[in-house]
Amino acid sequence: MRPLPPGSERVQRFIHVLGPSFTVLAVFTISFVPGCNGPAKPNNANSNVTSGNRPANNNTSSKALSGEADINIREPDRYSVAMTIGAQEAASDAPAPMATLQFGFARFDADRRWAFTLPAPLGQIAYLEKSGLKYLVFPGSKQYVELTPDAFGFQIGSALSPVSFAQQMQSRLRFERIGPEPVNGRTTIEYRLVAARDASIQTEGVIFVDQETGLPIRSEVSTSKSDGKKWRMIVEEREIQLNPDRSQFDVPGGMKKVTQQEAKQQISSSAEALSPFADVMSGAPPAGAGQPASNKNAVRNR
Repeated sequence: MRPLPPGSERVQRFIHVLGPSFTVLAVFTISFVPGCNGPAKPNNANSNVTSGNRPANNNTSSKALSGEADINIREPDRYSVAMTIGAQEAASDAPAPMATLQFGFARFDADRRWAFTLPAPLGQIAYLEKSGLKYLVFPGSKQYVELTPDAFGFQIGSALSPVSFAQQMQSRLRFERIGPEPVNGRTTIEYRLVAARDASIQTEGVIFVDQETGLPIRSEVSTSKSDGKKWRMIVEEREIQLNPDRSQFDVPGGMKKVTQQEAKQQISSSAEALSPFADVMSGAPPAGAGQPASNKNAVRNR
């Protein structure tokens, strides 16, 4: 995963552009068969991200801490989840709106698939990693493109993985094991972040790791930098299913293959919509100041 410089302004500019009501809608499955490309049923994930199942430090004082602990984060070979990524600047007077991205993710051994709904004219898109190759699929126009490794400017496969954020936290922070805690109908082990190795950034939060799968199904982290900037970042996973349908990982049939040059605008717009959330998943708190640049391809209010 590419590192995010602490001075990066992309997420703050992005949230400023979005305004108070933005949510990139989730699409858990996008069929490659024409006529079967409807969005998944909403699950109110955005409200859950904003409020959380409970505050990050709720009731921790009543639980005995067992000292520093390693988190056993792992990823099943075959599974699917509905994911939400959220980022919010916590101002002293009132918190800013939380920008959220919801999408579907599925894995079948080495093959992986992401499904998004982005603002028009993109609409539904799917990113597919299959047999070592990468594809971007546009069901609405019945087209797909084979991508070069650097087509997006960042690696979706590592940046938007369900385990990315927790692994980044794990590499830089210490944890205390709190104990079992039910989250989203799953039995999890709660871990509390207790200290950052980088003293210039104060970090606190919790990560809930699913006991059955090892997936970090909820991570809620708040950061405070020496310049006074405070951020809240949340990554949540719901609807865990094992053994997903194998056919959804197939290279699409019945669609026209276009060149990367022909799909240049669609690729650029997709990357611009997703890259701020890839920054969040890097685990570094977004920071910066200034007015956002005007860009007709930026994700707008919906």
